[in-house]
Amino acid sequence: MGVKCQRLIYGIPYVSGVKAVFGGGITLQGNIAGQTQCDLPKICGAVALGGGFVIGLSYQVADGKALSADLTANPSLELPPFEVCILPKLSAQFQKVCYKVDVEGGVTLLSFYTKKVTFNLIPKRCF
Repeated sequence: MGVKCQRLIYGIPYVSGVKAVFGGGITLQGNIAGQTQCDLPKICGAVALGGGFVIGLSYQVADGKALSADLTANPSLELPPFEVCILPKLSAQFQKVCYKVDVEGGVTLLSFYTKKVTFNLIPKRCF
């Protein structure tokens, strides 16, 4: 994920408090390929796009050094690679758009015990 931030919403800074967790990111991948044949030249490109965001809450004692617990939802959207050709004629081939929602949680105690849990709230679905 690109950016993940926390903002105190209740408590005393650096002592104990509940924080809002939020962030997001985007991925973009692409390529261009050409095929040269005397009777059928072909120039095509493929692009894949994805992105998502994170939102949730965390609780920290001693700025997370004594105890830290968090729970976040991570919805994401994925556009599988689609192909666009300009030769021999303009054409495009699109794929289905997919989405899913994962939930992550974790507890850290005195920086030596960490337990992370991840489960899929909404499995990957495409339309």
